[in-house]
Amino acid sequence: MKTIFTLFALALTLTVAKAQTALNFPDADDYVNIPHDDLFNFDGINFTMEAWVKCTGGGYQTVAATDDVDGVGHRGFWFGVTPSGYGGIQIFNNTFSFSTVQGTTIVNDGEWHHIAAGSNGTTIFVITDGVAEGTGAHYDMVSSSDHALQLGIDREGNDFNGSMDEVRFWWGAKTAAQIDFAMDSCMTGTDAELLDSLIAVYAFEDGSGTAVSEPAYGLNGTTMNMTDDDWVEGIVCVADVGPSGIQESEELEGVTVFYNDVQNQVNVNLVDLENANIKLYDMSGAIIHQANNINESIYTFDLNTQAGMYIAVVESNGKTGHFKIMKTK
Repeated sequence: MKTIFTLFALALTLTVAKAQTALNFPDADDYVNIPHDDLFNFDGINFTMEAWVKCTGGGYQTVAATDDVDGVGHRGFWFGVTPSGYGGIQIFNNTFSFSTVQGTTIVNDGEWHHIAAGSNGTTIFVITDGVAEGTGAHYDMVSSSDHALQLGIDREGNDFNGSMDEVRFWWGAKTAAQIDFAMDSCMTGTDAELLDSLIAVYAFEDGSGTAVSEPAYGLNGTTMNMTDDDWVEGIVCVADVGPSGIQESEELEGVTVFYNDVQNQVNVNLVDLENANIKLYDMSGAIIHQANNINESIYTFDLNTQAGMYIAVVESNGKTGHFKIMKTK
């Protein structure tokens, strides 16, 4: 066992957690305006949007929207919290025929929750706290040619009552496993490997003033009717670096995961955790291995799959750790 623990130490590059700022929207006329850009026109393409939210209240609470409506129909999209208190999305196709696709977990309870939504070209989906929850019929979006993206309000006056952080937009439909793996990560927007799919990230790290910076493509915004008091404490994100066995959350202190290429096994050092649950995902979101209520100090299982990247999720007593596994052969 001493050899395995030495390998653990060599393979791990621990992440660093840091607190960041968020934006609070206490009044009905508070919002962020981002000038129109065609990058937010998701007409005929797959996409994903996500955000951390901490809110209360009812009604349609807007996180992000490019919506537009006239006598012909609705255009653009709406993303936020539905009157039922769930994360949800609406896609508009220049008619009045559209539906609200929503999750099943209450997120307007005054606690931080992560919501994500998008379209894979066949269905519209909603993911809450890293779990796939709701799907609906796909609509081909029709966007307005000149309408801005707004955070915190839509053009029908549906405002947001709370704080938001790490609002991100992507090309392509992300799986629940991909969302779960990266939702706690800090993101600078300048990572070269992300620029082929990342459209924009609003991390609200400006901390004061009226400017809201966006580092990926310079899609910067401006706060409207807001003050420096609206810059508040945000989520604790984790800087994620290194190729394998990386702990994305410091909640499960001491827990490590390592791929042993000699024995073709994954070794999970659970230290003194009790009733731990373990899931291993491939990058398509499929569960490769699952084990519940593990009480062993070291849990081992074979990884008889092809070489590549995998994601291990370890949960115990309400805490979660995420780990990258690089299978080399």
